[in-house]
Amino acid sequence: MIPVRKRKTTRERVDIREHFQDYEPPIEVAGAVRKLLNLIPDNHLQGLTEITIRNSDEMPRRRRRSWTYSRSKKVKFETVRGLYVQTGVKNGKIELFINNIFDESYKPSNPFARIQMHLDLGETLFHEIGHHVDHIRDSMGRLTEGSAERYQDKYTRKLYIRTAPLMSIYSMLFMFLVFRKFVKHPIQTIEYFQARRESRRRKKKPYVPDKNHNP
Repeated sequence: MIPVRKRKTTRERVDIREHFQDYEPPIEVAGAVRKLLNLIPDNHLQGLTEITIRNSDEMPRRRRRSWTYSRSKKVKFETVRGLYVQTGVKNGKIELFINNIFDESYKPSNPFARIQMHLDLGETLFHEIGHHVDHIRDSMGRLTEGSAERYQDKYTRKLYIRTAPLMSIYSMLFMFLVFRKFVKHPIQTIEYFQARRESRRRKKKPYVPDKNHNP
């Protein structure tokens, strides 16, 4: 009996590649991207051949210093979070620059930071997929930021709905640990949060020039 091969879906045919240079991503990005694609309808991924995950330093210097347009503004390739590249009449590929997507202050050990990293990754991925959907639906290949942003908002909301229960569980666990610590060491706990609030306020304090200072 000849075994029947299961036909791959359009989602499974998307090739996800990783290219990093002197950079270690804080989470397993390829697996996260594969899970995020499950939120997207299969027909929206037709013609999407490749998703490349990289850091901006991995690009050749000439391309890194070149410019592209975003919302009618010129921006350098090395500062963008993602790019959509047309490779044919109905084909395209996506590039995600992880070091520009993830905030450097995020700590992988923090569960809230891990959830936020998935949300940031999802926003960028959905925006670029919005450009791809725009491309395959418009025979002229005209890409607009407005349609990509609407597509991004639609599927980011779906991602938020999925992560909301997990955020609630972590919030309840955090409040329980804080309450437990407060019961055991009330004075030290109050002093800790007061010092933390003071440090945040110092960081956000705007610079006020000295009027008496004459340069």
